[in-house]
Amino acid sequence: MPTGIARQRPAEAVRDDPQELRRCIRDLLALSALPALWTNHDGRRISESVAEALLSMLDPEFVYIILPGRRDEPVIEVMRTRNEAMANSPSVIRWALEQLPRRPLDATEEIPDPLGRGTIRIACTPIGVGRDAILIAGSGRSGFPNDVQHLILRMAANQTAIAVARWHAETDQRRFTALVERSADFIGLASLEGVPQYVNPAGLKLVGLDGMDAARGAHVLDFVMPGERARMRDELWPLVLRGGAGSARSPSGTSGPERRSLFWSTGSGSTIRAPDSR
Repeated sequence: MPTGIARQRPAEAVRDDPQELRRCIRDLLALSALPALWTNHDGRRISESVAEALLSMLDPEFVYIILPGRRDEPVIEVMRTRNEAMANSPSVIRWALEQLPRRPLDATEEIPDPLGRGTIRIACTPIGVGRDAILIAGSGRSGFPNDVQHLILRMAANQTAIAVARWHAETDQRRFTALVERSADFIGLASLEGVPQYVNPAGLKLVGLDGMDAARGAHVLDFVMPGERARMRDELWPLVLRGGAGSARSPSGTSGPERRSLFWSTGSGSTIRAPDSR
């Protein structure tokens, strides 16, 4: 059964060794530069980049990253190893990691070496909040991780958490944009003053406008029949202003007698591509 090990803190060694200090600064700068390379990267590519960087910086036996899936997304699991024998034993490594006790994360443990060569010291660092997303590095060297290595692991975990959160936000934004643009209902974003900032293609067609240039010259009240404008102004638009969004079943200004869904939200519209900007 693995036993907890107090992490050694050779900070004095770093201060007294200029080469080690330069290496530490170099690695921290390299980690801080990684997000600039992650444009359009998904969670797997981000994790692979982090694992490969840590393998180069820390020279561990292996680096293992797991990110839980959201909704219908699969779990992301990435492993990078230092040698071929370890690379051919991912299931054994996973088994060894399962032997870790349910101790607080950000701790150091020892597990049996998956290749049967004694033990490996394991450093577990949470990625974000909770225990589900984890960065783990394992090394057969005594004293692993030292202060510098622990700092690098924590910084890598933080960078991963920020990048994955951004990836999730961008993914949600793309899904929302696709949903809005494909909707058959009128969906628009307007300023607090009621000036349209974005109207989806179906909405533009519904009210007979050629593009957003024409829509920006109107007001939200112009998109409903004259007999409905008082209700829109006095009842519905105040609800939008208070809650950030609102909808109503109302005749449009140009579509005849049928009643269609009009959905307005307050916002800049900058996160949704305008139909006439394709």
